[in-house]
Order: sequence, then structure tokens, then C-alpha cells
Amino acid sequence: MAALELSRYELIRLIQQVDQQLAANTDHQHDLMMAGGAAVALLWNDRRRTNDIDIVSEGMTDDLREAIERVAGDNKELDLKPGWFNDAAKVAVPNLEMPATDSTLVYDGERLRLYSAPARVVLAMKLFAARATDRKDALALMREVGIASRQELYDLVRDGYGTALLRPAVQYFVDQVWEEYLGLNRGSNSERAGPDLGLGL
Repeated sequence: MAALELSRYELIRLIQQVDQQLAANTDHQHDLMMAGGAAVALLWNDRRRTNDIDIVSEGMTDDLREAIERVAGDNKELDLKPGWFNDAAKVAVPNLEMPATDSTLVYDGERLRLYSAPARVVLAMKLFAARATDRKDALALMREVGIASRQELYDLVRDGYGTALLRPAVQYFVDQVWEEYLGLNRGSNSERAGPDLGLGL
């Protein structure tokens, strides 16, 4: 059986339960940065559903991992997948500045405090991943960031990951989401010139 896709409400309820488990078992405060679909669901698209919470900072202590496992055990009806609250995505964080003032506090509990990475950082990650499941997230984040040209998208990925990693799949994905973004925002100035990929050609 596949893990259920979690709604915004279910994400908040599970985060609260993790916090309650921590409060009952440790005095340590956990401050974490999140990204991915859960961040999108909590901040930028309340219809978004996801099956995990992606942490992109350090701080996943043994106490926290145990609390996460206990919450999964208490919610068997959700069939939460192993690692439903994980930090695997931190290896994919782009090399972009993340001022503390640009991070958004999404949960402030007794032993757990969750922030979201800035929208432009989450957008860079979505563009670089270039998966079909990232398309709607990218569109929501483009609106939030205020993207005005296709070149801005290429610059964001290039600044975050380097020109060498601008693989064809990423270029294709950027072009596709930009064209769809234009279609959703007819009436604004169209920018259809080919992007400068910074390849020195």
C-alpha cells in the first residue's frame, strides 16, 4: 500500500504530535529549516499534498528521530513511509544566500520550531529537480518570488548549482514552466527570447 498524500491540515497535526513527543522526552529545543512539498503546502499552496517533510538543515537528533517514529506508529491509518520526516534533501540545497530575515516561521512549538527556506531557494530546488511533480510547485513559487523573465529562472538555477549542472532536463523543464507561467499571466509582457545559459558560447 502506498503512503497517503498528506494535506496541509494533516501535516500540521503530525508536526504538533512530533513536538508533543519531544516535549515529553527531552529538554532540547529543535530549530529546523524545511523545504520541498511540505513547505509549499504550508505557505504557498494549501491544496498541495505530499507524503513527507523535507528538512534542509542540521539538527535531526536521535530524540527527534525517535519522536518521528513514535508519531508514525500512532498514525498507522496514514501509512507514513519510512523517513516521512527526513533530512535527505539537505544535500540538494543550492548555493544561494539564505538570510534569516527571508526565512518564514511555519511552526513554533514547545520543543520544535520549523522555518521554511526562502521561496527563491525552494524554487531553485524545484527547477533543478525538474520532475513532473514539481511543475505546480514551481508555478506557485514563481508567483511568490515575482519572476518576470525566463532568464531569471536560468540565473537562479545557475547561481545555485553552477552552469556545469544545467543538464538538458533542467533546461527543458525551465522552458516548459515558463511557457505555462506566461499562459497563466496573459496580458503581461511576453519574453520569448532564448535564455543566456552562461556557457560562454
